[in-house]
Amino acid sequence: MKNYVGQKFTANLLKDKEGFGGIMTFFDDRLEFEAFFKDQLPHKLVIRYGDIHKVAAVMTCGIIPNGLNVWTDEGETFRFAIWHRKKIAAFLRGKAGV
Repeated sequence: MKNYVGQKFTANLLKDKEGFGGIMTFFDDRLEFEAFFKDQLPHKLVIRYGDIHKVAAVMTCGIIPNGLNVWTDEGETFRFAIWHRKKIAAFLRGKAGV
């Protein structure tokens, strides 16, 4: 499993039918997503690895192989579009212990 701690990737956070472009950064204990445009998403999205319940590599729009879904213990689902999704999903599963 590749260690992505300290690395940044461009990604899209998908909410309803809208996508927000930004940067996903991996830390020792969490991932953060910060949108390019603060007026669209003014706060960073922070997901602690210990709060992750499930991770899956999925198809965005059912056809594009770049989807990554993250479910938290609180019942929230975060959908991202990011390349290298299978490797990142494996990394997140390892960090979250799921």
